[in-house]
Amino acid sequence: MYLSIQEIKELKERAEIQKNRNIIYIFIVALIIASFSTYCMIKRSKEHREIQDKNEEIISQKKPLEKALVEKETLLREVNHRVNNNLQIISSLLLLQSKKVEDPASKAAIRESQQRVQTMSLIHQKLYLEEHFENIDFQVYLEDLVKQIISSYKTGKQSIKLIIRNSDTQILVDQAVPLSLIIHELVTNSLKHAFKTLEKGSITIKLYKKGITGVLEYADDGTGIGNFEEVKNNGHIGLKVIELLVGQLQGELEIVEKAPFSVRIIFDLQ
Repeated sequence: MYLSIQEIKELKERAEIQKNRNIIYIFIVALIIASFSTYCMIKRSKEHREIQDKNEEIISQKKPLEKALVEKETLLREVNHRVNNNLQIISSLLLLQSKKVEDPASKAAIRESQQRVQTMSLIHQKLYLEEHFENIDFQVYLEDLVKQIISSYKTGKQSIKLIIRNSDTQILVDQAVPLSLIIHELVTNSLKHAFKTLEKGSITIKLYKKGITGVLEYADDGTGIGNFEEVKNNGHIGLKVIELLVGQLQGELEIVEKAPFSVRIIFDLQ
């Protein structure tokens, strides 16, 4: 079957029309893709600029805060340094005063006050060297504190063994001073009374975390203590000071054993 010239002409026209349509379809699709890509690029560029602007804003706000934080830490470190210097002066004045007093009881009372000041001075010295002021690593400080007290009170013939078991409990700065003074009073009590007639003895101190509370356990193997309330009411200033300091920590004081002496103090770490 042969096509006429007219039919062949019509087929060519239809093919041309279809070809033009295909070109238009391709152009439209390409235009849509190009438009969408351009939109995405513009949107991404806008988001990038917004993120960059926000980062610059955060950096600009961060710098004054960092500067203020550095200034605050410098100021706190300087305050601790000055407090430590003032406490050292007070301690020296008390020591000089004790040398002028002849009454043994008065001399001992002044000496005890001087040792309490030294305890507070030691913790401010520790804070001066710390990078952060919110918490303090109590372990190193505790060892230095107890060794200082023992060297101040024990006689040349006495041999006191010190056992410290600390679970790396971080102590708030506000709690460190009263806790230090409590330990000072307990160690002083052991050296003055429990080991008074003994040539050797041991002191065990445990500090650990239990839930949200801190626990301080103190024990010596000395001669022990009698009735706690009776001893306290008979003018034992150290025991009264311990009770006041435990109250400052909002803690609880428990006499575990009287002979040998053992005590447990529980306080909130938060």
